[in-house]
Amino acid sequence: MLLLAVAALTLVSPADGAAGAAELPPAVMVVAFNIMEGQHGDRTKLREFLRPHRHSAVVALTECNGCPPGAALAAELGFANAETLMPQSGYGLAVLSPWPLRVLEALLEGFHHGLLHVAVAGAGGIEVMCYHGAPSGPAQRNHEAEQIAARVRLRGRRPGAPPLVLAGDLNMLSPADREHYGGLSTFSGRLRRKFFDGDARLPSYRAFELLLAAGLVDAAHPPGHRTAALQRTVPALHADAMHAAPMRLDYVLVAGAAAGMRCRVKRSFISDHHPLVCIFWWCRKPRHTGEL
Repeated sequence: MLLLAVAALTLVSPADGAAGAAELPPAVMVVAFNIMEGQHGDRTKLREFLRPHRHSAVVALTECNGCPPGAALAAELGFANAETLMPQSGYGLAVLSPWPLRVLEALLEGFHHGLLHVAVAGAGGIEVMCYHGAPSGPAQRNHEAEQIAARVRLRGRRPGAPPLVLAGDLNMLSPADREHYGGLSTFSGRLRRKFFDGDARLPSYRAFELLLAAGLVDAAHPPGHRTAALQRTVPALHADAMHAAPMRLDYVLVAGAAAGMRCRVKRSFISDHHPLVCIFWWCRKPRHTGEL
């Protein structure tokens, strides 16, 4: 979203951030969670789930249906700061943080569920893109991925640009998981329409490949690291038609000079997706990195 014991991990506190906003802290924790239609109005369990992270993590939430905007959502979930975006689809986005947030982009046009791009003051100014991929076929997600990739490449040309994190329910399949998906037998009719190109007999990985080609790194599969098991994020609470097969749809990716990263799926059954918790460290790996 896995990181239930983080006291041993050195993270900059909101107060510490005032000393040098441009300096990266030793490590930053990022949580990504599709909260299933805003928890249908009762976010008590979500608040409890996020309690260990409210002073130490940047949280990217998708499916914030019916959630209050900005500061009201932060207060409800126990965070100091929040920025939200409500697209026409109704499937809102939110970034929560103990540090102040500054909106860089809040895009509705060209993205089915929007794209919320913020800078996190006090955490070295790292940038976070919260994104929920289009639920239709691969073509629209390919278009969205191209727009994100263009922004990642542009950021890479900025001297001294801070790290950028892309987090959320991307609704994409990663080529790193290719061996787990197989072909037609793995996917129902509706899932084939969502993940296959036309009459193709294998799922499309094009959107995710566009992100990787732009310089983003999958925190669950960093260079030199190979995980044999599928780190599935669905199904969780239940397996409806769109979550009928074990899949990894939720991701945290990073562009920038991360010295290391750890990422795991946190088993939680308050949503139809499992959350992710990731840690990035920027200089060298801290002696203690907490429990994943």
